[in-house]
Amino acid sequence: MAGQVVYFEGSGLGDGLPLVCPGDAAIAAMLEGKEPDIAAVSGPVPISFVVPTWWELAVCAVLAGCRPGGLALVAAAVDAMVDPAFNLLGVQATTGAAAPLLVLAGSTLAPLRLNASANALGPGNRANATLGRAVRLVLQGVGLCEPGAGDMATHGHPGKYTWLVVENRADSPWPSLSEPASVTVFAGVGNVEVVLPASSAERVADRIAEVIRALGAANNVLLLPPESATFLNRNGWNLPQLTAELASRQAAPALVVVTGGAGTKATIVPGWGGGSHAVTRQFTLREHP
Repeated sequence: MAGQVVYFEGSGLGDGLPLVCPGDAAIAAMLEGKEPDIAAVSGPVPISFVVPTWWELAVCAVLAGCRPGGLALVAAAVDAMVDPAFNLLGVQATTGAAAPLLVLAGSTLAPLRLNASANALGPGNRANATLGRAVRLVLQGVGLCEPGAGDMATHGHPGKYTWLVVENRADSPWPSLSEPASVTVFAGVGNVEVVLPASSAERVADRIAEVIRALGAANNVLLLPPESATFLNRNGWNLPQLTAELASRQAAPALVVVTGGAGTKATIVPGWGGGSHAVTRQFTLREHP
């Protein structure tokens, strides 16, 4: 098995971090009964333009260190990316810093043991790190988009290792973005922290809009801390009103996600300028007895 890991690391199909041996038993556990040779998504992954099978997704998930149970999420994320609206070829090959941000929503995500609270974009949770990493390994290992050969990013950014965020349903005053569970993929180029005021709902909208306009991206994702969402809600604003108020300020984001822990610092993810639209896919996790 050590030889398999050496092969993946030496072939350019790894991401530079240590890999988990993709043994037969581990792959079988990841597949959870799915037919290994059946296509797992609806279209090909550039640069190779190969349609990945369930076996290939399972191998990437094992290599990434995923626990069994999340393969349906990996498949849904990749399926969203091969939708022409996402423009995965452009995202894969650009010299820009584009990388797919995965946004998870829904009430059936508990079995994955994801973190939606403090340090929602940072380290400390295996599922967040490895599920996002598995998707990246599919894009690189199946899509054959290696740095300097297909992936032509001048600098890239750390989100190209793994980039996944989960809505904080427990602390959000607003309804979930999706029922059942869904994953939305968004081609972002990094994140920008914004300190939000707590003086009025209008000032919150003004501050967010100011930063979005300054960034100049055609599309953005707004990661809103629960404290600020609760403040807006207490002032009579729901999510549609916040979106409308931002639109009136010429700064409507593609998606607003309530996520993270304590504090009033929002994060704005500017979209890639090469032409990409957010795409959502629903998925169902296997029920375990």
